[in-house]
Amino acid sequence: MGNSNKEQILAAFLDILKRNNYNSITIEKIARKAKIKKEVIMSEFIDVDSIAFQYLNEVDIETLQLVKEDSDSNNPRDIMFNIIINRLEIYDRTRASILNLLDSKSKFNIKYLATTPRLIKLFDIIYKNEKSLILNKLSRDAGFLLIYKQVLRTWKTNNNISDLMSLTDKKLRKAGDIYSYVNKPVSIIDNLLCKSLKSRNN
Repeated sequence: MGNSNKEQILAAFLDILKRNNYNSITIEKIARKAKIKKEVIMSEFIDVDSIAFQYLNEVDIETLQLVKEDSDSNNPRDIMFNIIINRLEIYDRTRASILNLLDSKSKFNIKYLATTPRLIKLFDIIYKNEKSLILNKLSRDAGFLLIYKQVLRTWKTNNNISDLMSLTDKKLRKAGDIYSYVNKPVSIIDNLLCKSLKSRNN
């Protein structure tokens, strides 16, 4: 399938989603809107979910490019801040569609949660000073996803970029403060786990 067809399908999907509940969208409706045969769409996409995932994948690709340009690759908080803000700014272009996609009644809502760990992959691609292992990384990544979900929840009712930037910065600073309190015990356990894994591998 050519890129022009894929672009037409995604544009048709988002346009229909702007005015309709996600659960009511079908491949047939997308085909009519995109003026592309259903069979052509089905050769590339299994179902409507796969079209939604393709859109989210393209959002992540654009987010990665923007964050690479904007961020200090040695500063994890700066990277997290830019990932969250850039992603939500991209969502804002099709705000009505995203709100319907993530509506509590949407069948895609729970599936969306399964895509959030991709934010960690974006972070790991950009961050150039990764030294933490196992628990340190797990606790940091879990905190990052929690902050993203909190800011996303706010975005749903308030998309003022200044407010979102302020909230994201505040949440990341607070997370850093909390993390510093637990950093020493986490490091101790982390080192023990690393030693245990090394002894098993030897």
